[in-house]
Amino acid sequence: MSVIFAVLIAVGAASLVIILSSIVTSILARKLKGKPELLLGVLTQVMIIAFTLLITYLLTRDLRVLGSLSIPPIDLGKGVALAALVSLVTYFLGARIKGRCNPPIKLRSVWEFVVLAFVVAPTGEELLFRGMVEGYLLASGAGIVTSVALPATMFSLVHIAPYRGSGRSCLAVVITSALAIGLIAGLFRASTGSITLPIVIHAVGNLAGLKQYLGK
Repeated sequence: MSVIFAVLIAVGAASLVIILSSIVTSILARKLKGKPELLLGVLTQVMIIAFTLLITYLLTRDLRVLGSLSIPPIDLGKGVALAALVSLVTYFLGARIKGRCNPPIKLRSVWEFVVLAFVVAPTGEELLFRGMVEGYLLASGAGIVTSVALPATMFSLVHIAPYRGSGRSCLAVVITSALAIGLIAGLFRASTGSITLPIVIHAVGNLAGLKQYLGK
């Protein structure tokens, strides 16, 4: 299979997951009007997980392409350290931005942030980008550069819509941070075959957003 063909299939599959998840979430949002926004955020990620599993199976007939559940200790330490560094830089850059970065959804407490940013979102988004997209590209022989860079770029770009009302400076920091985390997670996914490791790296990368919820 040519690299271009593999890329087109991977991008198309990821787009389909996002579109289907958005449609279902929009329908549910109308029925859940007035409910905590955490619930909608969780449902969005659940839909992403469900459609990722479905489309991956239809595409490959083998869910093992998503990655293993292993967590190599040494790689875990390296990945967490790099993600923490990105999170720290993001925090300081965010503190220098004039105005405020508006979070994608309004959460009522630090515990809601913990559930969404450290558990649910990393699981859903990593299964999609590092699991399905990167896993498919690696299995198709697209090469490590394409297999890591493409899903990382896609991952950073999907952050544009949620933060589009926050101003250019905030958006630049968010996109750059997401790209860095995506590249780190992708490299460890490619080198270890683990999908659990990218999920942990993603969660650590979200630490930068914790400050605005402390004290709630």
